Amino acid sequence: MSTTGTRVPPLLGEITSCAPAPLGWRLLALILDTLLAGVVAALLLTRFILPQEMPDAEEVANRQLQAWHTFLTAVEKAPPGSSLPSFTLDPEYVTLSEITNQTFFLVLLVYFAASELGLQGATLGKRIFRLRAAQVSSAEPPRPIETLVRCIIKTVSLVGWQSISLVGWPILLLNLAPLVFHRSRRAGHDLLARTIVTGDPLPPSLEKPAYADED
Repeated sequence: MSTTGTRVPPLLGEITSCAPAPLGWRLLALILDTLLAGVVAALLLTRFILPQEMPDAEEVANRQLQAWHTFLTAVEKAPPGSSLPSFTLDPEYVTLSEITNQTFFLVLLVYFAASELGLQGATLGKRIFRLRAAQVSSAEPPRPIETLVRCIIKTVSLVGWQSISLVGWPILLLNLAPLVFHRSRRAGHDLLARTIVTGDPLPPSLEKPAYADED
């Protein structure tokens, strides 16, 4: 992609010549990254973690599913005006959900951080769609501390919404709101890390030099 030269409106005194990436491409890259991390997390859970921590995980999940089915059936058959039956989560199922969420959180965090550190601000998903994260002030790849900040906040917002207590929903919404409504199309983790996701190439000074073929 060629540099568009579009200037993003300054925010907190920061100015960048990077053009923000289209939301559609960012979403597709994020979905791909999440699926890749999800596959790794599923393999870790089924092959290593759950066999050690909760050998009867499948039975626990099936028991909770049956309880949910029984509850829904009772609600459908309840006479009009009668009190509805109560429903509670199995404590073992809560533990299973916590193990699953924690594993997915760690895998996703490591995936994002390792990818962006190793691929100069990109992930595998971003690389496919020719996107990258950049410092908002210089268009260069984010520094390690900026990468960690944006990756931690992004992972918390992506995984936190799955919390049974629903505490994570406000975090997800707060992180996404600037991405949708701010003109620079920077999510909350970009604002805090002072980065921007762009489709513009690396500055010439950071591109790999082209060596002539040697005979």
